[in-house]
Amino acid sequence: HFDAVDSLLWQAVGAKRMILFPPSLTPLLDPHPSGHALERRLRLPLTGERPADESLAARIDAAALLADLRPGDAIFFPAGWAHHTEAVRGEEQLSGVGD
Repeated sequence: HFDAVDSLLWQAVGAKRMILFPPSLTPLLDPHPSGHALERRLRLPLTGERPADESLAARIDAAALLADLRPGDAIFFPAGWAHHTEAVRGEEQLSGVGD
């Protein structure tokens, strides 16, 4: 998904991986239309099953930015940046988001 406001996420406990994509890539990620109940959610999964179109998959992979967060880390990402967050397996989590 992507947020309509700037976000700041901080990691207090555990570890988390974020995958971020610039707004220029959003149309390729097939967002639900404005006004839809799932507005700002993406129909193309950011992890797991890859797009059948290999050139599209390559563009998505090339644009992806990875951030591994540990306790004390923070990340700012502007409105419109699509992102996916994964907790590192086996670790308790405590993080917060501010805008």
